[in-house]
Amino acid sequence: MKRTVFVTAKICSRFFNLIHTGEKRYEVRSAPFEDAQVIVYVSAEDGSFLGMCEIAETMMCDRHNDSETIKLSGISREEFYELFPPIDRGGASKLWIARIGMPINKEQLLKGRNNE
Repeated sequence: MKRTVFVTAKICSRFFNLIHTGEKRYEVRSAPFEDAQVIVYVSAEDGSFLGMCEIAETMMCDRHNDSETIKLSGISREEFYELFPPIDRGGASKLWIARIGMPINKEQLLKGRNNE
């Protein structure tokens, strides 16, 4: 038996398109990814399913290095601070980053990516 842990992430369709084209390769969140292996993306606009991607690796970062986190996020500085306000404006003191792996569909999940 194979156990797969999912996290669901609401995301603007525009940001998901950046993932799809390979321009956005990291997902930044204010909550840990725990043991998740797959991110299920849903539209922040209407809740519709956008797609799924494997999580290649995760890391936690303190907010003292936001400039590096912004670079990894693949979005503008303004958009980043709109989503993740600085600590002095009530934002989280830590952020979690996942390197986005390959897109995956339900058939691949049921079979196992590597036929496990």
